[in-house]
Amino acid sequence: MLNFWVSGPPKTKGSLDVVNSGRAGGRPVLQDSPASKRWRKLVAYCAEQEMRGVTQAWPLDGPVAVDLEFVLSGDPVAVRSGDLDKLYRNVLDALTDAGVYEDDVQVVRLSGSKVGDGDPGVRVRVVI
Repeated sequence: MLNFWVSGPPKTKGSLDVVNSGRAGGRPVLQDSPASKRWRKLVAYCAEQEMRGVTQAWPLDGPVAVDLEFVLSGDPVAVRSGDLDKLYRNVLDALTDAGVYEDDVQVVRLSGSKVGDGDPGVRVRVVI
């Protein structure tokens, strides 16, 4: 099991910047915003650090359960923190990047919440 905290304002996977495709009449291309990319890297780094202290073969094989608690500095709705599913996506992708599991298709149970009035961040728990 992994259980760790990532400090800082959570960012959604849906934090996108529109980039012109460069072709006349071409469709815009969507890319993750720099803030979303930084948050994903931070979550991956924290996961990697926690994995070092756990005697376990990485990446995990088989089904996993993930529980996420996003803490925000104010009211979760009023601060426009983003959709919960998009917050989930960024963390699940970061756990893949860190090598916690091969692919987030292995996540068979996902639970989480957004709570307010605390030091911003996310509590991540991964259980096999």
